[in-house]
Amino acid sequence: MLRLLHYLSLSVSLPMVGYAMHSASKTKGTMMSIYTEEGFANRREYLEDLADQTGVELEIVLTLAELFGPSEDFDGLVTALEDHAAGY
Repeated sequence: MLRLLHYLSLSVSLPMVGYAMHSASKTKGTMMSIYTEEGFANRREYLEDLADQTGVELEIVLTLAELFGPSEDFDGLVTALEDHAAGY
């Protein structure tokens, strides 16, 4: 994990901290986040599922999710976890 975090610190600039609402779509008068749109109750549930799907320890997923920020949950984070699982 340290090798992965070191690599990320060299190659990834930290994203701006922000609240992840994907297009803030309205459905029946309520705001839905990208996580609920994708079938999850919240971000934590999504990250737990991502850990299960990739076979990466939840602690690593949570650490990388914090590093990348919510804007990368469905892109950069997934790629980094796939790379980590493949041994890169």
